[in-house]
Amino acid sequence: MEKQLLTNSKRKPTRTCSLTLSEIMTVLIAFHVIGFRNFKSYYIHLQKFHSSEFGKLVSYNRFIELIQRTLAPLYCFTQSLSKTKTGCYFMDATAIKVCHIKRAYTHRVFKSIATKGKTSIGWFFRLKLHLIVNDLGEIMNFQLTTGKTNDRLPVENLCKHLMGKMFADKGYISKDLFEKLIEKGVELITQIRKNMKNAFMPL
Repeated sequence: MEKQLLTNSKRKPTRTCSLTLSEIMTVLIAFHVIGFRNFKSYYIHLQKFHSSEFGKLVSYNRFIELIQRTLAPLYCFTQSLSKTKTGCYFMDATAIKVCHIKRAYTHRVFKSIATKGKTSIGWFFRLKLHLIVNDLGEIMNFQLTTGKTNDRLPVENLCKHLMGKMFADKGYISKDLFEKLIEKGVELITQIRKNMKNAFMPL
């Protein structure tokens, strides 16, 4: 399985990797658990004090190149984690800034994915993360979209295996979305704008 995931169909690897796919994923996941704020400092820490726990840690620059191999496996891993369907969920979206808005035209890494978008803070060249968690803090589902994607667009897909009450902000107010979700057993609960009457939710 690991050999298949590590093989790129467009370009054959020119050198073997001393780290297995599972080891690369372990390093990435541990970074968010341990509490380091800077990934380079964290990786140097691993090389000094925890190198014996891995087959052979590669250089920092080489490891950055290897991260792209874990995209699909990490997504499958997060989807396979056990999640408690409590019936009480919270949904929101946040911007993931790719680069400064002035460098958007020269940016190449996320050129086909990231787009310009605007939040209450200002304009960004970004991606957007849509996230649903339960009242225990467990991640139920997530999705990455372009920066200009409407927050309401991926909601149906994110909620397809859930039932219960879904709490969100005013950005998710939509009569059509409310009716579609209620048919699937999900009650969307949001704040009400000052200029609108409550037509959907029981107070």
